Amino acid sequence: MFFTFAASASRRVVSNWTKQKVSSVRQFSSQQFFIVNSVGLDRPGIVSDMTGVMDKAGCNIGESRAVKLGNHFSVMMLVSAPKEETTSSLTEQLKVIDGLTITTFETSDPRAIEVNPQTGWSGQFKLSGADNPGIVYKVTSVLSKNRLSIESLETTSEDAPFGGTKLFKMEGVATVSKPLPKSFNIVSVQEELSALGDNLNCDIELSPSDDIS
Repeated sequence: MFFTFAASASRRVVSNWTKQKVSSVRQFSSQQFFIVNSVGLDRPGIVSDMTGVMDKAGCNIGESRAVKLGNHFSVMMLVSAPKEETTSSLTEQLKVIDGLTITTFETSDPRAIEVNPQTGWSGQFKLSGADNPGIVYKVTSVLSKNRLSIESLETTSEDAPFGGTKLFKMEGVATVSKPLPKSFNIVSVQEELSALGDNLNCDIELSPSDDIS
């Protein structure tokens, strides 16, 4: 079972970016940013408990992801916090939540990051078929060999409708940075993935972003 949780940046930081752009920039400059990772046995209220502690600490949640893997639940958040906060102080406050292992890392202001290099090609890859040992490694190796970087990746496993086999699914986004290598040939990559799929008894597709509905 796969679950994704996403949260928008709090309006307490930027109530109206268009009208208050200058004041918002000043406010962000007085803050620092952290990545917070947590994992523990799944139970109701984990996200609520974490966001409650964040709110009391004066933190604002930006991007976040959560997923249930087996009987465990994991959350990753990008948060902005008052300047006086540190990784150790934030982790200490989160320790009041029972049953979670939490790590905190300091990161850069996402608004100050310049995307470099730029993306020259972007596409979505999908796989569906019989589960095989090393299947993720084999697919990602083809992508890596052809200079494709993985931006996101999700995998799931479920019982097939008929028979006692497992149906494995993989989906993600891959990109190539500018300038595109002269050797980059998307048709060749697609053909290589298709041949791999034939060997693994599964379907593998790689579609340019423009073709994704």
